[in-house]
Amino acid sequence: MGDTTTTLLGSSAIVAGLIYGAVSGFITGPTMIDRMTEKTIDWPKQCVRTITTEVRRNEAPAPQMPTLGCRSIFGWLGPDGDAYCRMHGHLFDNNPLNQAMTATQNAARQAQENRLRHAAERAPDRCACAVTTTIEENRLSIALYAGTWRLVQPPAIKNLKSELATNLNASACAMKGGRS
Repeated sequence: MGDTTTTLLGSSAIVAGLIYGAVSGFITGPTMIDRMTEKTIDWPKQCVRTITTEVRRNEAPAPQMPTLGCRSIFGWLGPDGDAYCRMHGHLFDNNPLNQAMTATQNAARQAQENRLRHAAERAPDRCACAVTTTIEENRLSIALYAGTWRLVQPPAIKNLKSELATNLNASACAMKGGRS
């Protein structure tokens, strides 16, 4: 019979290494990345800011419609039109056309505010999705980073912000935020 001590010791080392790798990949690594995103790079706040800025940038400005008043109708008459508007101009201020234009402008502004509020409310879901997706896509790199006590920094960890930004705009996470 041969020496079973070295075979048993080698097998135990392999099993221990596999267990250590699994713990690094599924427990300590994701926890480490979660903490890094919150404390080191302040991802949640930056992410929400990025999303609200993106929504504001993509919004068309609210329409500015001119009001129909006495001067816009009779201003071309010169001094006579000005005199008429001084006497009877108040009759043109509250006309149905001005009321309709004001209501349209208010509705457009309200819709814009609602879209921005909706995006801000859904932003944390998109941001969390980006973190989760980044962890899932880079589990091996994260396990290596956690397993070596942060001595080895794979590219996915060095470029964590860009990985998060890429996953934030990926279709799975964009749909979480209700983006179309």
